[in-house]
Parts: sequence; structure tokens; C-alpha cells
Amino acid sequence: MDYATDAKNQWTQWHLEVSGLVTDRLVSRWRAQIDARRGQQITRHDCVEGWSVIGKWKGVRLEEIMNKVQPAAAVQYVVIRLHGYG
Repeated sequence: MDYATDAKNQWTQWHLEVSGLVTDRLVSRWRAQIDARRGQQITRHDCVEGWSVIGKWKGVRLEEIMNKVQPAAAVQYVVIRLHGYG
């Protein structure tokens, strides 16, 4: 992977896939997710190692993706993977 090149190409070779115990499987170009309605929040992150940082996050809200795919009631965990097309 070459993140600098991928970023320069605006992540056009990447896709997001959500599958498993969901009603509607999602496969989408990552660029479409970046261009989608985005949220923003400022969050304090406290690490168990004793450091903390306040970060400004922006992007597609996980809640929006979960509403789209409708996970089964039994789902307890979500694993997110981005895949390159290369």
C-alpha cells in the first residue's frame, strides 16, 4: 500500500464492504463514502497507557452506515475493513 499515492488519487481504488449478519449488504467505493453527508465531532480520547488527546474527527457517521445495512439484533461487534482494488 502506498497511502500517499492513494490519497493523491483521492482513494478511487478503495472500497468499503459491510456484510455478515445484515439485512442489506453494502459494497461501495470509499470515495462515495467520503463524498457522502459527513458529520464532525470533537472527542477527548483517554488511553489506558496514561496519555490523552482531544481530536477533531470528521467523516461518515458509523450510525448512518449501520442504519443503511440494518444489522441483526444479535450483532454485538462490528469489524470495519477497507480494501484496495489493486
